[in-house]
Amino acid sequence: MEYALVHCKSSTVSPDDLPADIRQAGRLASPPKKSLGAQELKEALIQTGGKKAKAARLLGISRPTLYRCLPSMV
Repeated sequence: MEYALVHCKSSTVSPDDLPADIRQAGRLASPPKKSLGAQELKEALIQTGGKKAKAARLLGISRPTLYRCLPSMV
C-alpha cells in the first residue's frame, strides 16, 4: 500500500499504481467459489465415506474451510 500511495499520480489508488508482481498475482487468482450448501457437504462426506480431507478436495476447498462449514450443518 505504501508503494501505491507513493507512486499514485491521482487522489485515488488504482491497480495500475501497484507493483507489477502484485498486479500479475491478482490476475492469476481464481475467482471466489460459490458458497456451499449443507446438502453438497453431506453428499461429499457420504461419497468419501466420511473422510473430511477427501471431501474437501472433492469440493475444491481446504480442510479447515470444510471444518468451518460443518457446524452450520449440525
